[in-house]
Amino acid sequence: MKNSLEILLEIQNHVFSLVKEVDLLKSDKRKLIDEINILKNKLDSQSIENKKFKEKYNSLKFSKGVDEKFKKKAIFHIETIINEVDKCINKLEISE
Repeated sequence: MKNSLEILLEIQNHVFSLVKEVDLLKSDKRKLIDEINILKNKLDSQSIENKKFKEKYNSLKFSKGVDEKFKKKAIFHIETIINEVDKCINKLEISE
């Protein structure tokens, strides 16, 4: 049978082992917290970048829509001018 001193030494060794394990777990926890903070920062910066890309996309989409409207108006005006020139040519042909 073990005497009291041996039992105390075993308990002490077990406590030291647990303390080391707790220290390792604390260290792992700190590393994980740091990693989480890094990932949060990356997520924040990517969210900002994503927002900028969405704004650029919406601007391009809007400008394309404006370009299409301008293009349609320009075509309409060109067609109107062509029709007027045709009318003038017809008048010239008739008066000759």
